[in-house]
Amino acid sequence: MKKIIILTLLVSITMVSCAQEITCNRAVVIKSFEKQLPKDICLPEGYALRLILSDTTDIDGDGRVDFAAKLRKINVQDGDTTLVILYKQQENGSYTEWIIYSQFI
Repeated sequence: MKKIIILTLLVSITMVSCAQEITCNRAVVIKSFEKQLPKDICLPEGYALRLILSDTTDIDGDGRVDFAAKLRKINVQDGDTTLVILYKQQENGSYTEWIIYSQFI
């Protein structure tokens, strides 16, 4: 009986840990940016959207509107990096990370 209980407990723990969702970082510095950030864009962990550089321009000339943003560390300190990320819009309308530029602040 002990073996069955232990086995059941182990299977339950395994199923719960496998079912955990991967979180999507959508942190923003200015609340109104939440609405402008495309739903399928996840920002790098530890960074927050500081400025939307473009959400109406075709950056790569493929006929689709791309997205460019400037990010900063969530708990910014001297010597941290600021990121500028370009997201390329795919044919299905989703965005993929395309180019990342970094600079020290």
